[in-house]
Amino acid sequence: MKTAILTKTTEAAIDRIHRLISQGVASWIKAGKILAKETDKNPEIYSEITARHPSITRVVLAKLEAVGRGTIEPRLLLGESIGTRRLQRAPISDQRRALDQGIKVFEVTDAGKTTHRLIKPEDLAPLEASQVFGPGGLIRTPDEQASYLAKRQAYKVA
Repeated sequence: MKTAILTKTTEAAIDRIHRLISQGVASWIKAGKILAKETDKNPEIYSEITARHPSITRVVLAKLEAVGRGTIEPRLLLGESIGTRRLQRAPISDQRRALDQGIKVFEVTDAGKTTHRLIKPEDLAPLEASQVFGPGGLIRTPDEQASYLAKRQAYKVA
C-alpha cells in the first residue's frame, strides 16, 4: 500500500473529522441516556418521537436506548457489517473487547490442532460471523467454534 504524504491542511481536516465523529458519539450517549430515562417514565415515548420526527425510526431509537442503558457500545453504531450487527447482541464486555482487540476466529489445522486469527468485527465474512456468534449473540468458545465447524463439514459431506 502506498503511503501518501499529507499536507498540513489535509492533516487538520482529518483531525477535525475525527473530533466531530467523537463529538457525535458523545452526543449519542447523552441522547441515549435521556431516552432511557424518558422511556422508563413514558412507555409511549417512541411513538411520540416518531410522530414528531418521522425521520427517526423505532430501530434507531431502540439502539440509542441500548447505548443509554450501557448494553450497546456506541462505536458499534458506526458500522453496518454483519460482524458489527451481530456483536451488538453480545454482552457489553465482549463488545468492547472485540472492538479493542479483535475477535478470535478459530480453525482446525490439517494436523487436527486448533489455531486462530484475530479479525476486526467489521471484517468478519458472513460464514465467520455464523461460526463466531452463537444463539443470543454470545461469542463461541474455541471448542464451540470447532464443534460448529465439524457440524458444518458433516453437512457438506452428507
